[in-house]
Amino acid sequence: MSASLRRGLKSLPSSSRGVVALLADMPLAPAQAATPLLEALDRDATAAESRLGEHPEHRVAFARDLYSEVTVLQGDQGRRAHLRSHAEIVRLITSDPGAVLGSIDDRTWRL
Repeated sequence: MSASLRRGLKSLPSSSRGVVALLADMPLAPAQAATPLLEALDRDATAAESRLGEHPEHRVAFARDLYSEVTVLQGDQGRRAHLRSHAEIVRLITSDPGAVLGSIDDRTWRL
């Protein structure tokens, strides 16, 4: 995952102020799922993470200030470890339980 995120960040125009990262195995994620994360960045958050209760979800947003740090992450857990190490700058966004997004990797997922 970190390789895909790194490639995506490097392809952004220099004018981008932030980015929302979603997993590719969640193809039915509605665009509005990113709205609370983008609003957090607009309110001067450096990073935002979507959570359902105490559980982190796979939607995050990073301000441009973090691009250089994010591009050196390694492995599937790199992003999560990075957010934990910078907990003071991460705004936690509570997800609507009815808007939980399924993953096509989950055996219970149905179209």
